[in-house]
Amino acid sequence: MKRKAGTSSVKLHDDQKVALGQSGRKLALQALDVMLAKSSNIEKLTLHMQESFDASPMMFFKDIVMPLLPKQTTIEAPGIGKAGLQIVLTDETSDPLPALPTPTPAPPPPPP
Repeated sequence: MKRKAGTSSVKLHDDQKVALGQSGRKLALQALDVMLAKSSNIEKLTLHMQESFDASPMMFFKDIVMPLLPKQTTIEAPGIGKAGLQIVLTDETSDPLPALPTPTPAPPPPPP
């Protein structure tokens, strides 16, 4: 990322300029996207993620995959309607979660 003195933009990549005054987090994420888009970095990341997964699949899932998933979402399915989903993690010291109720299927549509 380069900035020329007296300019009002930051150059993240050869064809990409970002106006100054944008959120630092947003700029950091843009710089991260540029870095991760490089094929050589994707290859390195894939190799190291595989090594981490091979060493401990459950830890990889809990530490890498779960934070990337939405914590709450609503889905709509034909014949069922809308349903909410909330992801809750527990560890061995936590009380087990109560069983979720079985959803009642929607009634069939009236005959034509």
